[in-house]
Amino acid sequence: MFTLRRVPAAVPFLCVALAVRTGAAQEHPIALAWQAPDTCPSGAAVLQEVDRLLGGRPPANGGQRLVGGQRLVARAQVTRASDGGFSLTLRTEIGDGAGERELSAPTCEALAGAAALVIALGFDPAAVTSGPAEVPTAGPPSPAAPPAPAASPAPVLPTPPVASARVDAATRPALPPTSPAPLGLGAGVGLSLDVGAFDGPVPVVRAWATLLVAHLRLDAALSYAPPTSIAVPERPAAGGRFTLLAGAASACVTLRSWTAATTAACAGLELGQISAEGYGVSRPREGHALWIAPQAKLDLTLLLAPPLAVRLDAGVEAPLGRRPFVLENVGVVHEPPPLAGRAGLGAEVHF
Repeated sequence: MFTLRRVPAAVPFLCVALAVRTGAAQEHPIALAWQAPDTCPSGAAVLQEVDRLLGGRPPANGGQRLVGGQRLVARAQVTRASDGGFSLTLRTEIGDGAGERELSAPTCEALAGAAALVIALGFDPAAVTSGPAEVPTAGPPSPAAPPAPAASPAPVLPTPPVASARVDAATRPALPPTSPAPLGLGAGVGLSLDVGAFDGPVPVVRAWATLLVAHLRLDAALSYAPPTSIAVPERPAAGGRFTLLAGAASACVTLRSWTAATTAACAGLELGQISAEGYGVSRPREGHALWIAPQAKLDLTLLLAPPLAVRLDAGVEAPLGRRPFVLENVGVVHEPPPLAGRAGLGAEVHF
């Protein structure tokens, strides 16, 4: 009686053990975490391309390709670049080795194909460089039966040629060397509203040029504020007409990228001159003062139809060496504040 009761009680544990062994056997030896915009290929498509490059899906335990059944873990994040292309950050771990690589491509499909190639090379470079082995046929087809038409090949992701790929087996866990990030150029014009540099809001005309290097953007801008009149509070008929002409250089880092939009944080320095001409007095004079203002801003770039884009930005600037403008026998007309704000909208073209 005691033996008969223990036999059926062990059956569920045996089923569970068999299920665990079956699931482990079906587990893919390459684990891929793929984050990309909705318009990009899926992670499953990338993993399918990896299997194709390896000549078929590798066994779950690694077979002869990985010693001790080690698994390759890959984490990929694809973002939309400011120049309309795509950027990829790919990290891999296999055994005790780890590597990281950044890639760029004009299309997400090409970037997904390159990611599949990098993952396949990290897993088994010999299988990729040699290509899948052809399966020999049993013999020529019977003359009585015409050969069946060949099936259309399934679409695969575009990948770079692998004939020139060289991977040292001793350093297989490391990723291949990173290619230089492509450069991008852009130019734009826009209109900003400056609040604080003068007594009230003042329009500012802006033009800029842009250099794009991966996630970094370098801007060189020229700003011009047309003549603005500022009157002396005690004598409204007297005052000065002020203009601002300045150039700025800033560096921006991409914060977030979507399919058709990119946000960035920027820091820079504006250098120029404020000019003033008095009015309402018997002897009006002209005066000039150096304008130096560190800047910080956030901007949003919306891609319309390549190469056209729209840029919105908002930020603050802190003028240094704030010299007051004074009318003789009247008093102070204007003194730059310690902090000013500026927001703008413009159109941009990417080359």
